Amino acid sequence: MNPCLETIPRDVLQHIAYLLATASPTEPPRHLLPLLLTSSKIHRALNVHDSPHLYANIFRATFDTDHALHSRLTDSMLADELLVRHRILWRTRRNDLSFEPTLEEVWAAVRMVLEDSGRNDVLLAEAGLSTFIMTYVRHRLARAAADLPSSGYSDTMYMVLWLLSLILTHQDVVNTPEATRDELRKLLRFTSISTLASNPRHLHWEHKNPYETTKPALHIGFDSMDHSHILERTIPIIIIIFALNEAVPIAIPSHIPETRALAIASQRSGPTAEDFRSIADRRTPLFAEIRQAQMSGANPTTYISNPAHWVAYESRLRPILYSSYLSPKYVPGHVYVPGSLAGLWDGCLMVSSEPMPSDPLSPPILGEFRCLKPMQCAITEYLCFSPHLPIPSNYSADFLESAVKSSGFRYEKYSPASNDGNAKRDHSKALDVIFLGKTLHDHEQAWNDFKFVGRVRSDGFIVMYREPKSQADERGLGTWIFEGHLQYGVAFVGQWRSSIPTATSDMRGIFSLRKTDAGWQDC
Repeated sequence: MNPCLETIPRDVLQHIAYLLATASPTEPPRHLLPLLLTSSKIHRALNVHDSPHLYANIFRATFDTDHALHSRLTDSMLADELLVRHRILWRTRRNDLSFEPTLEEVWAAVRMVLEDSGRNDVLLAEAGLSTFIMTYVRHRLARAAADLPSSGYSDTMYMVLWLLSLILTHQDVVNTPEATRDELRKLLRFTSISTLASNPRHLHWEHKNPYETTKPALHIGFDSMDHSHILERTIPIIIIIFALNEAVPIAIPSHIPETRALAIASQRSGPTAEDFRSIADRRTPLFAEIRQAQMSGANPTTYISNPAHWVAYESRLRPILYSSYLSPKYVPGHVYVPGSLAGLWDGCLMVSSEPMPSDPLSPPILGEFRCLKPMQCAITEYLCFSPHLPIPSNYSADFLESAVKSSGFRYEKYSPASNDGNAKRDHSKALDVIFLGKTLHDHEQAWNDFKFVGRVRSDGFIVMYREPKSQADERGLGTWIFEGHLQYGVAFVGQWRSSIPTATSDMRGIFSLRKTDAGWQDC
């Protein structure tokens, strides 16, 4: 038989190999192995090194592809990606918790999730990726818990957490046993908390990447770029913590009025039972659920405030995931789409129970969250365009609102109606984005009243100050600083801290907001 096979023309032999490899799309091309072992001549004709185009074609027939992106990859790159993807699928299918996936393998799994349009989901579901990753994360975090305060997680572990945040759904959380959820929530502790400005009354638009010690700090103007935030390490942890926490029922106090009307009639202030139920209904947007809605043709406004923001998020994220293959010239442009923050946001923040570290040089650790507080922010954006100059980066937060509305700096108020096809102004050309926000009347009746001011960098990094509307601040709430990123155009998540820490405690925590009304505009 060998001599007969060896006489077959090379292109015909490779086509036979292609048919063998793609006969069962959900399985690795294991049927190629006997053919490769037939003879050295056939091996030379079919091996990856000498025939990368064969394996690139197998890749295209097996996985979902993005022509605009994959056309930039050579056949050798696609052949390598094929082998890595089948390796991680095979290991996942075995459900072996003893193996340590490489960073390359986890990146490949993330790419499969992001590029899914049907085929990849079948492969991932057949391998049991969701169940495996949830179990793997819990086991690995339990093992690392003792060393976490000093060492933190490895790069691979952070990427696994990113993978989990991309495939997790609220139904997955509900199906997870309560004891497992509690254990995972307690294990999700992280050491790298972004350093905030030391002067609480100035917006120092300077952000240092806490994971890259050799990289200089970047000035946060809208023309400054730092793509490392797209896979910023704390974002998936925050998303997972909120998703786990939302499966826990909120206890409604029995002594409070049922409705706002009853509260007014009895001259009582504060939240009602309806307000508590509204908090219980809030859900952190999850990537997998938004993707499912998009693919099923569900009403996109239920999940995505503006589909253009979702497209922008994906189109700028995917090339980053192929950074090991693509040259720097393919690094995407602006990640933040002006207007993405404009609208009404509702969500919650969590307060950390961890005390302030005794050693000022030791990094803070967010662990257990003892307090959940509702949060709302109705945001209006203001954009600056050339030839006008943006407000200086060290401008005091006390005067930023008056400055952005003054005639001296010439900022324009963002309006969704002005961004249609006939608009004279191209919002993507904005030099700077500053936003103002406030709580609305219904929220203030139940909880507290606040005002906000913030700024956005073009790569999506957001700094926001919150302080009570009342100048007297009788509740002693003070000014809180929020730092975070916009995810999928509909989720705003990140970290917060009080601007004035005390000697024994440092009020800080995490927050998650979801856009609930993209059309809201300040009158």
